[in-house]
This record gives sequence, C-alpha cells and structure tokens, in this order.
Amino acid sequence: MDLKSNEDFLAWTTTRGIALDARYGPPQCLVYLREDAPRRFWECPKGRRELTRFVQHVLAGLDPWEICCLWPRGGRWRDPRPARNRTAEIRSRVTYGLPVPDRFEGAVEFVPHEVEQLGAWVLRMIREGCCVRDDLFIVPDHGRQLINTDHYGVVHVACQETARILQFIEHMTLGGYELPQDLPDATFKRPSWM
Repeated sequence: MDLKSNEDFLAWTTTRGIALDARYGPPQCLVYLREDAPRRFWECPKGRRELTRFVQHVLAGLDPWEICCLWPRGGRWRDPRPARNRTAEIRSRVTYGLPVPDRFEGAVEFVPHEVEQLGAWVLRMIREGCCVRDDLFIVPDHGRQLINTDHYGVVHVACQETARILQFIEHMTLGGYELPQDLPDATFKRPSWM
C-alpha cells in the first residue's frame, strides 16, 4: 500500500481517459472523458457475509492489474472511525494495512497481493459511508474499468467499451447479482439503460 498525491493521481488518471467530472462542483467524481462510456450499477447486499462476497466478486470482474488505486470523492480521506485504543489500532492495521493519514489528499495504491486489503477498504466504505464524501473510486492501472461505491448503497461500474460492460454484466449475473429493475430511492437519477 502506497500513497499518491491528488496532483500525481489525477495526472495519472488523465492518461487513462479518466478525469474529474467538470459538470459538478466539489466534491467531484471521477468519470471517463469519453461521455458515452457505458456504465451500470448494482445494489449492495445487506448482510455482512453476502456483502463481502459481493465486493470480492466485483473486484474479480476487473481486468488484471499491477496497481489499483482507491480515491475518495473529492480526494480527501477522513477516518470515519479512528482507533480508540492500541488494540483497535492493531486490528485496523491487520485488516486495512497502514492507516491513511486523516485528511490526506490523494489516492491509496495497492498491488495484486494486497487485494484483500483493497477489498476490506471498499467493504468498510460501503458499510460506513453515509454521504457523498464517503463515495470511493476504484481505478486499476489499465483504466479499462472504473468502479465507484455510492452512499445510495450501490456500486457503479463503467467501462471504456460496450463489449466490456456486457462481459461485466455477465460476470455479475453468473455470481448471482442481477441488474436492478428499480431505483434505490426517488432522488437517484434514472440512467438511460433502465
């Protein structure tokens, strides 16, 4: 696990066709520069065990990567549950790796053998996220997929190519995760594919 400043991270994502969404003010999302990049979302299961399996399945749907970055919406990390004592701090390090400094501005890089820690971070943000600043973006080094958790209790997947999103849909369906038929709530923007 390594840290990358916002400046370096956003320069890196731009070379992969990914940038801050210029349509909205801070805290901004990451989007493909190509506006017609296909995307879908899946609702997160409620139970802890099933949610863990869901996160693992989503991550397994990515093309192989050498580096995968996590970036919080807006680029600033905050610790929603700081360790209260030394035992809690040790448990947190075992689960998530080295802590991200509170208010750090940038991305956290993972390498393939750290995929369990990557999954633990994603799982934590899905369980504890309650506002837009808790949304988390998952960016593999190849940039062919872009995933983000959402405080609505869904995970969005975008791909550079239509054929690849169709493969991702099939991957999710084979894992038992169908595309939703309804919106999570009335304030959720209806996507064109629904």
